[in-house]
Amino acid sequence: MNNIFIIPKGLSAGVVNSQIVEMVFKLNVLDNKENYIIVHKSDIKKISNPDAMYDSLFFYLIKQVGIDNIYIRSIFDFITVFFLKIFFFRKYTIIYDFRGIINEESYLRNKSAIRKQILFKIEKFIYNKADRVHTVSNNLKKYLIDNFGYRSVNVIPCSVSTNLLKKVKNKDCIDFVYLGSTAVWQKFEETIKLYGFIEKRLENSKLTIVTLNQNEAKKIVEKYKIINFEIKSLNHQEVLQDLKNYDFGFLLRDDNIVNNTASPIKFLEYVSNGVIPIMTDSVGDYSKLVLDEKIGIILKKDLKIDIKDLEVLLDDEHIHQKMKAFTDKYLWHNVLNDFFE
Repeated sequence: MNNIFIIPKGLSAGVVNSQIVEMVFKLNVLDNKENYIIVHKSDIKKISNPDAMYDSLFFYLIKQVGIDNIYIRSIFDFITVFFLKIFFFRKYTIIYDFRGIINEESYLRNKSAIRKQILFKIEKFIYNKADRVHTVSNNLKKYLIDNFGYRSVNVIPCSVSTNLLKKVKNKDCIDFVYLGSTAVWQKFEETIKLYGFIEKRLENSKLTIVTLNQNEAKKIVEKYKIINFEIKSLNHQEVLQDLKNYDFGFLLRDDNIVNNTASPIKFLEYVSNGVIPIMTDSVGDYSKLVLDEKIGIILKKDLKIDIKDLEVLLDDEHIHQKMKAFTDKYLWHNVLNDFFE
């Protein structure tokens, strides 16, 4: 069986390696299938070992024979692949993976109702014409069925490869981490304001900010007069090595349909490294699961936090075992069993 995984143009290197390369690697181990990763030549530096590089997806695929499945994440790639299948009588199966709601994301950015309607119709077309539909959360599955009609949808959340059972630290400092950009939608400034409240009430705490936007981050940190902090830039592999050093990690999002249906990999990277998440109640499927499993703190819209909640989790001698048991469900080899079915 020959399966092609198309990496969308412009996807970040971290996502490419953690959510496509790792997925294909695990599929190779699990199913012993012939899986090939292809990448546009402009993105070649994002992946160390692509199976093929293309300049034009159309001309690359038209030369290929014996393809069984094509995995796609991009609406533009879908149009090319679907056109080839219909007009050139190809027999491959198209697997489309909805990673979010493009029409809603577009509207949040541009406030264009016309663009939103056009993208909505394109997504509905893809939903109905793809041979198989995957998505990243149960909330997103519900959105797709409610808006586009019922069909079989396979939920394969963002997952991780390793899971750390972290030992209890023997030190006085309580370490907090923020991983991400200073973009408004990541609520960086609100995160810094929240940590400022914590720092004044929790002795011996420190905030580490891992971001590419170091200058902007420093301005905001200084605005809120944070005392004990560090700002640094790390690549994805360095991040995964570094996360085990922290006690709590921030993941704040606004309450909207985009965030309600998301599956941010940052959450699992925190939890799989023993970092207790401090989150809002609108992060995909995860917010409810965190409450159910008692492995983190869920904040309401006012972003108020009770310092006692932090202390309770720090004193919970079973917290890391609970986090590890939770993350076991999201290891790649546990979520990919029915990928091609």
